[in-house]
Amino acid sequence: MTLIGNILLFISVLIWFSQISVLYFKKAPRGGDAAVSYIWGIIFQYIAFSVCMALALIMVAGEGGFNWIPANKGMKYLLVILGFLSAMVTTALSALFKNESGPVSPLLRFYSVFVPILVPGSLILIFAILLNSGIRQTVPVAVVQWPLVIDGVLGVTGILAALSDLVTQRNRNRTAVQKRRESDYDDNNKRMMREIDEVDVNKNLVFLLVFTDYNKIPEVKDRAVAKLKTNPEWKAELIRLLDTDWAPEVFTFLASHAVDEPGLFAEPVRRGIGVQARLIREHIRRCSHDSHFYAGQFSWEVERVLLTVRRFRDSGIDYRPALRELRASLDERSEYKKVDFMCIPFLDEEIRKL
Repeated sequence: MTLIGNILLFISVLIWFSQISVLYFKKAPRGGDAAVSYIWGIIFQYIAFSVCMALALIMVAGEGGFNWIPANKGMKYLLVILGFLSAMVTTALSALFKNESGPVSPLLRFYSVFVPILVPGSLILIFAILLNSGIRQTVPVAVVQWPLVIDGVLGVTGILAALSDLVTQRNRNRTAVQKRRESDYDDNNKRMMREIDEVDVNKNLVFLLVFTDYNKIPEVKDRAVAKLKTNPEWKAELIRLLDTDWAPEVFTFLASHAVDEPGLFAEPVRRGIGVQARLIREHIRRCSHDSHFYAGQFSWEVERVLLTVRRFRDSGIDYRPALRELRASLDERSEYKKVDFMCIPFLDEEIRKL
C-alpha cells in the first residue's frame, strides 16, 4: 500500500510541475479555441491531480497516517475529506481565475498568486510524510498539523468567496435585467404614445383602437380614448368598422369601454361577431403547416368578443346564434390542425349561460 501511495504521489508531483509551468511560465491565450483548450487543459490537470491525491489519501488512511487527529474515527475522516476537497476546489478555482480579466472575487484573485503552488505542494509533502511510517515517526505532529489546517482554511475561505461572488454576480445580473426591462417598458410606452399622437383621427381612427385595450397602462389607454373621441363621428365610424375586417379592433375597444348609447351598437355588434367568425375560418383555411396552429390561438379575439357581449347582453339582441357561429368557425377543418384551442371551453360556457 505504501509503494502504491508513493507512486501516486510521484505522479501527482509530475502533474503539479505541469500545472506550475502552464500557470506561471506560459502566457495564457486571450480568446478563440486556444483559450477554450487552455481552460479545459487546466480542468483536466486538476481532475487528474485530485484523483491521484484522493487515492493517496486513502493509502495514508490505511497506513494510520491520520491517527494523530484527536477525534473519533467518523469525525476524523469527515474533517480530512472535507478539508481535502475544499483545498482542491479552491486550488482549481484559483488556477482558473488566475488570468481572468473579468470580475473575480478579490480573495480568489489574491489566492491565485500562490495557492496553485502552495496547496498542492504542501499536500504532496504532508502525504509523503504520513504515508511512510519511518518518516512519520521522526517528524513532529505540528509539522503536518499546521500546514493541513492552513490548507483547509484556504480551501473553505476560497469556496465561501466563490459562493459570495456567485450570489453577488447573480444579484447584479438580476438588477441589470430588471433595469433593462424597465427601460424597454418605458421605451415601448413612449413609442405607443408617439404612435397615438401621429394618428389622423379623422382618417385612420381604427389605428387607435389597439391602444384602448384594458391591458394597456392607463396613460396609454386614456390618451388613445381621449384622442378617439375628438372625432365627433367616432361612434358612427366604429359601427361602420364592425361590418368590415376591422371588426376585431372594434371589439378591442368595446370590450374595455362602455359607450353612452349602447343601443346604437347592439345590432352592429351581432354582425361584427359574424365577421370575426368569418375571419377565423379564413385564417384556418390559409394555414399550410402544423406549426401555424397553437393552443392559445384566437384566445385574444374570442375573449374580446365575449367581454363585448357581456356589455350588451341586456340590449334586447339575442347573441347566441352569432356566438354559435363563432364557435363553429373554430371547428373549421384543416388537415394541419392537430390542437384543441384553449378558448373553446370558455366560449361554450358563455353560450350556455346566455
